[in-house]
Amino acid sequence: MINFKHLLITLGLLLLPISELLSQALSQERAIAFLKCLSTNSPDILDFVAEDDLTISNRLGISYKGVQAKPLISWELTSFDKSKLQELGIDGQFKIEEIDHQHSELILFPTDPKFTKRWIFRGDYSVSSVLYHTSTWHTKESEHFRFLISDTTRFHPANIELLEASFTEIARLLKFTPADLLRIKKEKIIYCFCNSQEEIKRLTGYAPRGMYILSHDIIISTYSAHIHELAHLLMNYKLQNPSLFTHPLLLEGFAVAVGGRGGKTPEILNQLGLFLWKSEWVDMADFIAAQKFWGQNASISYPGSGAYVKFLIQKMGIDAFIKLYSKYGGNQAEISSMGIALADVPRRGTWKKYLKLSLENDTVHPSDGYPESLEGSYAFKPTNGGQKYAFALPAKTLVYEADHQLEFSSDVFDELLPHQSYTGAKYLIRSSESEIGVYDLYTNTMIGFYASAFSTAGLKAPSKQGIHSFQIDQDVFDIDIENCIIEFVLE
Repeated sequence: MINFKHLLITLGLLLLPISELLSQALSQERAIAFLKCLSTNSPDILDFVAEDDLTISNRLGISYKGVQAKPLISWELTSFDKSKLQELGIDGQFKIEEIDHQHSELILFPTDPKFTKRWIFRGDYSVSSVLYHTSTWHTKESEHFRFLISDTTRFHPANIELLEASFTEIARLLKFTPADLLRIKKEKIIYCFCNSQEEIKRLTGYAPRGMYILSHDIIISTYSAHIHELAHLLMNYKLQNPSLFTHPLLLEGFAVAVGGRGGKTPEILNQLGLFLWKSEWVDMADFIAAQKFWGQNASISYPGSGAYVKFLIQKMGIDAFIKLYSKYGGNQAEISSMGIALADVPRRGTWKKYLKLSLENDTVHPSDGYPESLEGSYAFKPTNGGQKYAFALPAKTLVYEADHQLEFSSDVFDELLPHQSYTGAKYLIRSSESEIGVYDLYTNTMIGFYASAFSTAGLKAPSKQGIHSFQIDQDVFDIDIENCIIEFVLE
């Protein structure tokens, strides 16, 4: 009698690619050899990386000084791990768990969560855990990006437009050649858009809001348009063979100056940074020594460094800045004790003159006075000069495009209006006497901000009966908003 179950299994195996038929669970011997190579910094470690994974890692031509196994950056062993293995031996310190018929997970120190490390293997060869876990995600491509999206309802097409526009702007600043642009167009920047920090941790072992994965030149983020991490990647692409670490003033300052941070645009952070410097909340000594930079709260060090790097680029030119950036690179130990020589940057007097002449060109600012003739609220009233819109609005206002779509959601909307349902608004404007914020709900980005506490004049928005009067530069908005639909949010 024919065993149909056995026949179906046999036919299924015959239909599998030969590479899958040859794959098998990672053996104990192979795992020990892999961990031994890692623990001894053996140049043979690349023999354990899958060929297609190595191709993806090398697709943009970026390599790092002193790094022999780029695909394993952030998945290597620490000095503590190595000493622990030397003391205890490798055997008995790991386990192998089968994931499916092709893949296994190698887990080092499985009983000690504080030091546990994990690698994904396809047969005998390691593969990127990020690419493995996102292999079933929705894929979308643009001219320079390949998007791997966990939840397409949270990713509006406007994010692709913003990322492409930012790519073009940064590439122009860094003077990419036609060959540089062609390579990225062909090979693509991989952008993984995740649902949560917990999802990022499942992919990487870490739980930030977003990060640039050096091993495979991947941006992974809960932000739908993380320009800050894109800036890191494009600087490394420009350098091609940078140091693995860079002085944080230059590293983070550049990414803030051209990419913003934490869902805020570069313009907003530059204004905040200038205020911090002008008000003497920060001093040069807080930034030139790496240890002092790291010792500050990031809400101060990042905008402060961004404003200073913007100054450096303007005064030195981008070519000289890139040379400065390259000079202050090294390994982790070198950077931790590194300070930037004042002789390598413009004189302190030049910087002070720049600060003095830098105007507070806030794109959002209070009106000169409250319009006494006003009855009710108004929005998008062009001012006489034609470069600004005048507003008189309650605390929360939603702005809709006439043809707005309902199939997308917005993280910023859910965060700021947790008791409301998102119905496709393009912008959210929040206003009070002391603070005004403008948010693009498609890209989850703050695109305009004013706070009297961060203004040297300390002006407040004129208010009457809960209506606040202020102005916003027209170029803050990327669409023609005069015919948009306005909705006041009542809570």
